[in-house]
Amino acid sequence: MTSAFEPWARCRDLGEAVAIAFIGRPVTPSFGDRTYGVPTGNEPHRLSDGAVVVLTVAAEADRTCRILVGPLVPDETVDAPVTEKADPALDAAVNWLASQGPCRSS
Repeated sequence: MTSAFEPWARCRDLGEAVAIAFIGRPVTPSFGDRTYGVPTGNEPHRLSDGAVVVLTVAAEADRTCRILVGPLVPDETVDAPVTEKADPALDAAVNWLASQGPCRSS
């Protein structure tokens, strides 16, 4: 995967859609843990008894049209948990950014 931020392990649908938007971009690695694993679009349907069933009606694809199934895995897996005092995935991303040198102006 190539995205500029951590795809959080607890994110679902929308969070994974954002992570997918960065897949395939050059020089944009991802850091963290695998995502929850539901890169899909869901739609609620009301039943005749008033109950609602939510059906998966779409799968998500990256910019290369590759349909994604299951958890998204980052380029650099960081297994250490986030605590009040530390965010190891964020630290890995910051270290990577610092190693890239100054930004280029257009």
